[in-house]
Amino acid sequence: FVGEGAYLDHAPERDLMKAIGMRLWPIWTNDNSDYIAWVTHGPLAGAAAAVSHEEDSFLPVFRDLDSAIKAIKKTRKSGLEPDFDFPPSRKQKATAEEDWARVTAFADALKGKKLGDGARWAAQCIQNLAPLTHTKKVSPILQSLGLAKYDTLLPTKLRQAAWAGKLKLVKELVALEPPREALDEALGTAAESGRTAVVACLLEHGAAPEMGGEFMTALTRGARGGHEEIVKLLLDAGASLHPDWATHPLASSAFTGKLNTVKQLVAAGADVNAKSGTRGETALLEAAGRGREEIVLFLLEQGADVNAQGGEHGNTALHVAAKKGHVDLVKLLLENGADSKIVSAQGLTAHEYAMDGRHKGPEYDEARRLVQ
Repeated sequence: FVGEGAYLDHAPERDLMKAIGMRLWPIWTNDNSDYIAWVTHGPLAGAAAAVSHEEDSFLPVFRDLDSAIKAIKKTRKSGLEPDFDFPPSRKQKATAEEDWARVTAFADALKGKKLGDGARWAAQCIQNLAPLTHTKKVSPILQSLGLAKYDTLLPTKLRQAAWAGKLKLVKELVALEPPREALDEALGTAAESGRTAVVACLLEHGAAPEMGGEFMTALTRGARGGHEEIVKLLLDAGASLHPDWATHPLASSAFTGKLNTVKQLVAAGADVNAKSGTRGETALLEAAGRGREEIVLFLLEQGADVNAQGGEHGNTALHVAAKKGHVDLVKLLLENGADSKIVSAQGLTAHEYAMDGRHKGPEYDEARRLVQ
């Protein structure tokens, strides 16, 4: 790193950086050998970037050298990592146009170039540099450069708007044609936060009712919150009651104690004995573990198997109710045929499982006595 600067030796964006004439000059390093480098040449010249110690990643984080030096000096006093300028943490009107000019200059330099392995990096740089006031302009630029699949800014904004129920903004963001996965995640977010109008909008624009997030579908997330209108919307759109890859809606609503939603799902055809695709838990097991007596009674009336085993440890409802000290629930389960001698996957009866020294008190003692 002498003379006129250098390129990153191992970064996938190295060839693209060469093609647009970018060079770096290291100015500071931390104990891990990550460093800050001044960009001396190319469309981002004048900015300062963060470079990993293995030199396999590069991202502009300071507007200029002065800003970088001030942050580094502050770091020496506080012992913290530098506070970066990018991405902007708030609207900074004084610098927004200057920041955006840098984005457009960078984008212009990329036009006509073979992006290759540097494509993801190019998209990250654009999104990192973009001021909040210009968020809506980012996606069109990425699309024009063939980088739409690396657009993370638009999905994030869409998810945030869906959670907050900002229907007008959701419509504006959907008009920018986010990837299908972003629509699906926003649908799950809106379902969980109870935003009926947003859920309807996203379904209308192609969000998949059977998706919605990791380990939970949009229907599961809506049922979890007890949002009955949203549950109906999603069921009408074809959402599955028994997804084989996710927690079942019935189990989720039983867990959170949403009795009306539990009844709604059973009426729609949910199997009260079905085991979820994540941990194999049943609705009865989830309700018992949380002490949801009304829901347990309802599920038993609907034919739930009182001795069904499920979850990570192969417990019955009696196992978890006894361990949690839910005395009335233990009595209810025993009255309905619960077998206290059933052994879990760990080789424990309900009494042995309940003999957990961490739980003390008269209710725990009584629960243990009942299942002994």
